[in-house]
Amino acid sequence: MGAYCEVDGEKIKLTGLYGDEEGKVLVIKSMEGNVQSPRELGIELAKLILKEYDSHER
Repeated sequence: MGAYCEVDGEKIKLTGLYGDEEGKVLVIKSMEGNVQSPRELGIELAKLILKEYDSHER
């Protein structure tokens, strides 16, 4: 699991990744939003990553 954030003025870009312990599945996603709502953006990104992670056969 990891995360990275970039801020440019009023914009924020979050990148997150999540993978399994065996290294077979790695999901990396990014989202952009307003710097005023980083928590909401992070929650939305986490849901997106977990949805894709859960769709992979393990």
